[in-house]
Amino acid sequence: EKNKENTKDALPLIHIIIPCGFRNVSMPEGTNAVGSEIHGFSYSWENMNAGLDGILIELPALNVKPTAGNYFPMNIQVKDPLCLIRDMLDFSFSVKPNEPRTLWLDLRDRILPNNKSIYITIAASGSDFFPSMLEGAKIKLIFKQRQDALKEDINDRWTQVKDNFAFIVEEHPNDRRFTRYDRFEKDITDLLRVDPENKLARQYWALANPEQPQPQFTQPVPPKGIPLWAFRQIKDIDGYKKIVEWYIDNRQISDGELGGGLSDDSDLGNSWPGLAFMGCIPDKVAASSYNLMEAIFNNGMRTNGLNTIQADGLHSYEEGTNVMGQVNLLDFGDPRNVERLMETVRGLEEKAIGVNKAGHYHFRSNYFGANAVAQEGVWLWSSAPIYLNLEPAVYLGQFYGNPAARKLVINVVNSLLAHSRKSPEGKTLVDVEINYDTDQSRPSPMGHTAPTQLGFNAFSNVTQYVSAVHLFWAAWRWTGDEKYLKPILDIGPKILGAITNDGLDMLNIRNTFGKKLMEMEKQNPNADILDHIAWQLTGNKKYLEDYYAHQIEGDALREYYDTEGSPWIDRVYVAERELQRSRLGGVALSRNDIFPGNNVSWRFNAPATGESAAILINYATPSELHIEVYNLDDKTIQASMKGWDILPGTWEVKETLDSNGDDKPDMELNKREVKFGLSDTVNFSFQPHKSTFITLKLIKKGKDYTELPDLAAGKHDIKISGDNVKVTVHNLGAVESAPAKIALIDSSGKIISESDIPSLKAPDDLLPKTTEVELSIPNGINTAGLSVLIDPENRVHEITRVNNIVELK
Repeated sequence: EKNKENTKDALPLIHIIIPCGFRNVSMPEGTNAVGSEIHGFSYSWENMNAGLDGILIELPALNVKPTAGNYFPMNIQVKDPLCLIRDMLDFSFSVKPNEPRTLWLDLRDRILPNNKSIYITIAASGSDFFPSMLEGAKIKLIFKQRQDALKEDINDRWTQVKDNFAFIVEEHPNDRRFTRYDRFEKDITDLLRVDPENKLARQYWALANPEQPQPQFTQPVPPKGIPLWAFRQIKDIDGYKKIVEWYIDNRQISDGELGGGLSDDSDLGNSWPGLAFMGCIPDKVAASSYNLMEAIFNNGMRTNGLNTIQADGLHSYEEGTNVMGQVNLLDFGDPRNVERLMETVRGLEEKAIGVNKAGHYHFRSNYFGANAVAQEGVWLWSSAPIYLNLEPAVYLGQFYGNPAARKLVINVVNSLLAHSRKSPEGKTLVDVEINYDTDQSRPSPMGHTAPTQLGFNAFSNVTQYVSAVHLFWAAWRWTGDEKYLKPILDIGPKILGAITNDGLDMLNIRNTFGKKLMEMEKQNPNADILDHIAWQLTGNKKYLEDYYAHQIEGDALREYYDTEGSPWIDRVYVAERELQRSRLGGVALSRNDIFPGNNVSWRFNAPATGESAAILINYATPSELHIEVYNLDDKTIQASMKGWDILPGTWEVKETLDSNGDDKPDMELNKREVKFGLSDTVNFSFQPHKSTFITLKLIKKGKDYTELPDLAAGKHDIKISGDNVKVTVHNLGAVESAPAKIALIDSSGKIISESDIPSLKAPDDLLPKTTEVELSIPNGINTAGLSVLIDPENRVHEITRVNNIVELK
């Protein structure tokens, strides 16, 4: 201790170290009960079969001046031996000068680690507090039986483990030089020291170290007679549903927020439409997504079609643009949602995308918002994820044939093509990082930027790096021009994992890419997308059983982490892309997928649910579908299948039953012709514990969606005043609509009153095209049960009629 006169600038803070042991100090003072020599200062808690209950401190009388009335404020902190910047106890109190005190510091019980000392600090409020004042003080560590201390020790360490892990799940550090990772590793190591069979700790350690063996998992066994593939598909869906429903039930509040910041809540919600389209809790998912979208707008995150804040290309997309596609799928044709898409495309054209001096359509900046666009330095370079922002244009072009939206996508794709080059092997590489001012590109080939460093499954899960691929795919789908397809195919066979459609069959490449993918599957047995494609190629359901089992185990491993573990919300992950391919023909939407590639969706009549039937679509193109449905229920179930990425027209539907249980169709049930197109439905009955095989083929193509109008009204378009109903009618389609009728109908469909809708131009300038019409409510008619119906006689040929009827509420 320095002399007091030399410590006038010192802080009144005393550090106390209680070493783990004094084994090297030998001071004979006698013998113990068995005749062995003892050492006066030799002690240790190493390997002690006990837990620290608390610390007793006897403070001597302190000769200090009071600083708060007649009292002298003090503070004691007991540091966690594993992490000295974390306190086990932080206690402030006051003592009277010249009066001794005994303090009982009742800590949370702790099984102390070996080779770690106890570190205590005692601080005071007066500058006359010095270490010499503690002469005569006594500190005693009080222990209790280990079994009695385990509960608190395990609970606290586990809480620290999951909280630390939640902070590092995005960056995935695995280096002790990073403090947060170091803390996580020390905490979980200590927890497993005390409780080596801790199931959750073992799961978290496996998540942090996937190269190690996973915790033991026993696959559930199907009931007798249920095919393994069907049973496992439903178990896989159940894991998917648990995550979605947990967040809706436990985290979403009344204003729509999920608790991770709306810009990251939006990431989580991107994986939900697939579940609804499989027939599982569709209304619940739709309501949740709608509330999330409204929260984004109500919180001012959107201005004039763009993100209000200034952000990089990826995070601009995550400010609500990514939710628009999700809501448009779940509430298809709602005018409010569709016109938000239009507003966003206008905002992109006005602020974010321009024509540079080379005449190319490129993003002006990689740091933009509605109120500011950075156009200097590094921000002039576009990035691989920035093309995600064109999702609204893709949806408008794909579903509504909007010419302005299609033109923007194709202009951007053509401009990217201008930056293509040849690889040494002669493959076309398209660089996606372009300097807007100079029109220079730097090596950043589409589809190669990041997934090549992350393994095959990255093409299924990290699609932000292949977002431009979706634009090229859209351009090819809309024009049929092979120049848009070649750069995609030149990426190689594994790009099929990023394409949301059944690319294998749409491109007719089973005998080319298919063979290469089968070889890849042998080398990558844990790549789910490869197993899925191997099943498509061979028909061998063992591939399905294997990857469903892999996903079931993975979901079980992550279930706690993904829910109660509360990771950062955009790090929640559930395997659902291949499930969508199985049941929908393609991926409707997963995180960062901007081209909706599903051919169909399903809805089941209660009491049946989406988990009543296992569904496989082995072959899916816009003109032909091959489907197998196995009913797991004990009763016949009724289902409706809605069309999405299919050509409109007359289709032949053929149903055949597997009556012998050998997984082969042998009994023709039905053959019929139906009108089928976008949002049209076909109804089916499925017999209990039987497989039904369905083949759908287009036999007569109808008018393309680019040649049709789409009259629409939504719940926001109805205003009731007395006996008058005002309805705003929209045209969302690609061409001008013919004059039509609008009617007020009762629950039986009877027309109560009627009015005329004039011709409406198409929104080919991305501006809403609407008219307001009035309907009268006759005296004595209650509005309950009444609906507004556009074109009651079904005279107008439209893109969809799902948005022609609105119930009055």
